[in-house]
Amino acid sequence: MWSAHPGERAAAVAAWWPGARICAAEVFAGCGEVASLAGPGDMLQVAEACARAYCGRFGRGPRLCSGTEVLRGADEGVARQAASEFLSAKLALDLGLDRGDSRVVRIADAHARLWAVEAMRGELLGPLELSVRIDGDGFTVRSRPLPPRLVTADASASMHDPARWDYDGLERAARELKARYPRESVVEVQFGAEIPMEVVVRSMDALAGRGCESRGDGAPECLFWQPVTVDLPASP
Repeated sequence: MWSAHPGERAAAVAAWWPGARICAAEVFAGCGEVASLAGPGDMLQVAEACARAYCGRFGRGPRLCSGTEVLRGADEGVARQAASEFLSAKLALDLGLDRGDSRVVRIADAHARLWAVEAMRGELLGPLELSVRIDGDGFTVRSRPLPPRLVTADASASMHDPARWDYDGLERAARELKARYPRESVVEVQFGAEIPMEVVVRSMDALAGRGCESRGDGAPECLFWQPVTVDLPASP
């Protein structure tokens, strides 16, 4: 029974993956190499490869042939429907069966949940727990599942000189994380008393993303627009 709770659905997909991966090579045959996939979060690349390999062969193209963006949307149900439609067409072509054949539909529906993981990515990967520490070295970006990343500062410039701080680099780092965690919006910003307040404010603006302020919090342009500030002891 497919749970109505998003977290339970995500856990079910993650638990199902070891067994599903065994037959994935057969289901996704013709789409490219799948042996190196580490988990269900990697399935988007298979979906894109399948679309490239098969869309030109369908007489009546499924919705996914117009673009895989639907798999990245927030609506998991729509993503699963689009994936199931495509897989039904692919399997029917591979097996010489009708798209409506019960065997085709059953297999397509089962594996469509793997292609809908982008719509559940935050639940599958868990809370991001994003934090950014500001100190004389620059911005240290930390998140729970990924190694720390340092966006270095120009130590030759003063703390008050905008040229010291790589705000563009900080925004790029935030944008990369947002692409993986589209539902996350909170970031903990850590800084000591030696960090000028204008640096803190501009850092939070960079984390929120360009265009966020003019469009309003939560707009598509926004990255991590809910900062939580933490005061640290001053550096020696």
